[in-house]
Amino acid sequence: MTQETKIHNAKILTDTKRDFSIRWECIEQVYDGQLNSCACGCQGDYLYTEHYADIRNVGRKPNVMLHSSNTRIVKILEEMSVAHEVGFQQEDNGWILELQTETTKNGYDDEVELGYRIYFKNRPFEHKKS
Repeated sequence: MTQETKIHNAKILTDTKRDFSIRWECIEQVYDGQLNSCACGCQGDYLYTEHYADIRNVGRKPNVMLHSSNTRIVKILEEMSVAHEVGFQQEDNGWILELQTETTKNGYDDEVELGYRIYFKNRPFEHKKS
């Protein structure tokens, strides 16, 4: 007998905690917005570091990917560095750190989680030649 059962809202069963040291040149992007939604950017903003935007723009039309203010990204990093609870998950060659800053209601009276995600790699990005 073949049967498929879908399990929704499963969470990782671990209390593993670890520390991270994030080098500026390893940061790819920072997300500022709704956390419990898709990751396409429709419910928040993606902020790109200047070095990552420059690397991604090689061989493209000028300024296809614009970088964000370093000040805004630094403020988010500082907020994360003093937070009591930051989630993490491993990604190919890097990590995603997530900090929920508040819970609120949207226009449909659904509960939404707002906060930040930092996407960073294990080593600095390499500049590709155009």
